[in-house]
Amino acid sequence: MPPPPERKPHQDHTIDPIAPLLLVLGARGPSTQQRQALQHMARGAASPGEQKIAVAYILGELCGVGRSTFDLDPRVSATKQGAHAVGIAITALADGAVVHFGGMIGRSDENG
Repeated sequence: MPPPPERKPHQDHTIDPIAPLLLVLGARGPSTQQRQALQHMARGAASPGEQKIAVAYILGELCGVGRSTFDLDPRVSATKQGAHAVGIAITALADGAVVHFGGMIGRSDENG
């Protein structure tokens, strides 16, 4: 008699509901640290460091500030342009105080 089949841990095959939007925006999913910072910021409990992490993710990844908005699909380009405009507006309203995009740190009040 053959041995019983090996049991494998349960795998969740559900798709992250935010994944299609991230794909259209050209954004990477947040790291564990970024996701935690976003959650804490949404609850009003983020430390100053977490606030910087969350805003950098929002502006750099979700809004695409510092990236090209061009895509072969004009609808995707339009979506990226809208997100980019929101990011630029947030940056302008924050008086450019939070500008850390893609590993590059720009001029701000804190880092001169």
